[in-house]
Amino acid sequence: MLQANTHRVGRSNNLKLVGGGKTNTNLSADSKAKQQSGEPVFDIAKFFDTQAQEVANRAYRSTTTIPAAFPTVLVEAVIKEAEELSSTFFAQLEQWKYETKFMSSLQDIVLHMSYQRIIGLGPRVIPLILRELEENGGHWFWALQSITGENPVSPEDVGRTKRMAERWLAWGREKRYI
Repeated sequence: MLQANTHRVGRSNNLKLVGGGKTNTNLSADSKAKQQSGEPVFDIAKFFDTQAQEVANRAYRSTTTIPAAFPTVLVEAVIKEAEELSSTFFAQLEQWKYETKFMSSLQDIVLHMSYQRIIGLGPRVIPLILRELEENGGHWFWALQSITGENPVSPEDVGRTKRMAERWLAWGREKRYI
């Protein structure tokens, strides 16, 4: 049976490697099956505080399975990468919103350096973008299409921002990003 190891993360967050016969009700069905078979499971989302938990959900979408012998250093590296990605995304988001709030040209808005930097973060930010689109709206369609190479918006919905957002959010749920 795997011994639960606790790792200090950020302010008041704890992460634990969970395995053996332990029960974790917040795990996905796939991870519960793996846990019941005795395979250890590392559930990132459960062990973050409220804000960081959202970041983990956005960045990792669910539970990531890590073997029992997975070195603590690598677990900490995964956590650090998620925190850095989130920090970069939200810093660029804040700057983009501040510097484009009075712009009327959609082209100028999406060609802004901070927006382009968010696109440059690649597929790892898709959950963050979709959550931002869901909670606050915004012109995320260009970024989503650029990153994913897909466009779930039908031609008749182009220009209808609410419908476009609904289509992208449905796409995100279907692909399990949110």
